[in-house]
Amino acid sequence: MSQFDLGQQSNVQYGHVTFAAQSTNTNVNSQAIDTAGYAGVALALVLGEIGGGNTTINTGNGFKLALYEGDTATRSAATAVAANRIVNATDEATAENTVAYYSVAPTKRYVFGEFTKTNAAAAATNANFAVIGVLGFPNDAPTS
Repeated sequence: MSQFDLGQQSNVQYGHVTFAAQSTNTNVNSQAIDTAGYAGVALALVLGEIGGGNTTINTGNGFKLALYEGDTATRSAATAVAANRIVNATDEATAENTVAYYSVAPTKRYVFGEFTKTNAAAAATNANFAVIGVLGFPNDAPTS
């Protein structure tokens, strides 16, 4: 009897390593997450503090991900993921060291997350954040 290997069922990709939103209110796009060979992707929006002189996330500011997909790794050519293809989306991440989760069944190869502030009129948020994509439902899953 063979053992189950989670590594055969999933793959991890980083959509964006880090971005400090210390002095901006503009949206920021993640890098492409390549879903080739997989039918689904779970995304984790990880929010942390900047540190140094700016150690807390400003009150009233949180982040969500707007989700896009495309046939190329170029964000400008991507379109919004249809609402019926987003399986799960949590509320925004609003405090240091929190995570918001999203699950997507994309129709195109590349998925992008766009960091959006939930209160764009507020002062810039002191935060570092990252998107991590965990690919699942492989097209060629092992049988043993």
